[in-house]
Amino acid sequence: MNLNLPQVRQQIPQSIHQQQQSMQIPFICESLNIGQVNITISIHASMKVYIGCHQLPIFIDKFQKNFIYSTNKQLLPLITRHYLLSLLTRSPILLGSFDLLGNPSVLIRNITDGVYDLFHLPYVGMQRGPSGFMVGISEGATSLLKHLSLGTLTSLTTFANSVAKNMDRLAMDNEHTTRTEETCRQIPTGMTSGLLQGLELFSLSLLGAIAGLAEQPLASLRNRDQSQTATTTVLSGVGKGLVGIVAKPVGGVAQLISQTGQGILYGTGLMNIPHRRHRQLEQDARINTNTSYLKLAYRCQIGRQDNDEIVDILDYVLEHENIEHGILILTKNRHLIIYHKDDECQHENYDLSEIELSESSDSSGLLVLNNLLFYVDPRLRHQFLALCRLLQ
Repeated sequence: MNLNLPQVRQQIPQSIHQQQQSMQIPFICESLNIGQVNITISIHASMKVYIGCHQLPIFIDKFQKNFIYSTNKQLLPLITRHYLLSLLTRSPILLGSFDLLGNPSVLIRNITDGVYDLFHLPYVGMQRGPSGFMVGISEGATSLLKHLSLGTLTSLTTFANSVAKNMDRLAMDNEHTTRTEETCRQIPTGMTSGLLQGLELFSLSLLGAIAGLAEQPLASLRNRDQSQTATTTVLSGVGKGLVGIVAKPVGGVAQLISQTGQGILYGTGLMNIPHRRHRQLEQDARINTNTSYLKLAYRCQIGRQDNDEIVDILDYVLEHENIEHGILILTKNRHLIIYHKDDECQHENYDLSEIELSESSDSSGLLVLNNLLFYVDPRLRHQFLALCRLLQ
């Protein structure tokens, strides 16, 4: 019997084809061992709120599996599941490392180390005789006192620093936040310098709280949109001023505690002063510039066609109709780009041979371009101008 059925060709789906290809090359291993991961990191993130983790411990158990016969697609989820499960089981330790909670994990870890030394060092010294036992008791007591001081001061300092930074954001005063952050960049090297720096920040907070009652309504009125009425804008500014009169002094007291604690920690040698290890990180984190070279090059389309690259950047504040924040970008092909932070899609490109960037004639040290005055960091201004003249 001949039914003369039509031949139907159905294309195999791409997902099934890829799965078939992966099954053709299996992963065969007699024993797979991935060692234990034990690292300590510190994270500081400034978003809507300030989130910080000081000396966050991350422990991940080792991965071990014998007689493996599978594919990469099956093996990778197995390893990923193992690491996620290890992190979830230690989530209380991770939560305990947040500065806003007082970082209790650091305090508990230092107390544990101090108590261990209190009993372990005399036991080790006892093996060398009575004199060694007495030396062990002395060293153990000293270690306990050192770890107690380090844990308590670190927990108190990080908590106060986190509270201070969040109070500054709650005050909704960008100029006050900028002044506070510039002062905090000067790391205290002793108790005296930390106390003086803390008192300076506290006085700035008090003055900012009083001045904010009059300054915030005027700033809101000056920067208001066309759709907002003057009454609504003024009331909004008054509300910001009233919030600031409470938030700024609280932040000032927290900064006083934080800076004094840092001065004690760094001055006594309980904690080492942090230093940057890589020059690129320092260039990408210029003062008030939270944008990396890679993002700036992408936003301003630098180097896509002419192999151009960024040489230097400089943060600025410009006051004309509104207060404008942006970045001056200097490129290798003799271009000066003005990047606007408020509108990341807007930037202006100038040829260095056609413009003149100079300092103001008075003693203010501002940068002048096309009759516009740019407020910049004086510590970075001379280097930026020298590179401009060198490229010209």
